Amino acid sequence: MRRRPRRTSEQRSIAIGMLHGGMQAKDVAAHFGVAASTISRLKGRFNETGRVQDRPRSGRPKKTSAADDRNIVVTSRRNRFMSAPKLTEQFHATSGIRVSTQTIRIASINVALMAGVPTKEVFLRPTTLVCV
Repeated sequence: MRRRPRRTSEQRSIAIGMLHGGMQAKDVAAHFGVAASTISRLKGRFNETGRVQDRPRSGRPKKTSAADDRNIVVTSRRNRFMSAPKLTEQFHATSGIRVSTQTIRIASINVALMAGVPTKEVFLRPTTLVCV
């Protein structure tokens, strides 16, 4: 099941403004196409913290920036048959950042760039046909 995209801070601020303007949570929810419980949670968070921004999340921060990810993708497109370990070495040599092969694979998957070696086709010519 896919997660729905999060509402922007601007949309959340508008929702809070609508609630403060006297609209009911279910009407605001219908306007934004979300469940009424989502708006109720947003209202509770705003009352508690006074903000509508996301709270900080746990987890390890990314080692590569968006520009680094683009660099990885460009390098892998230029050298189509280079393996992930080789891309890792080349990325470390150019940027000085050590990343795992999994990071390289994730950067490639995010732009739908899948690794693979093309199969070699055998062209049928009279010289390649073997008659038994």
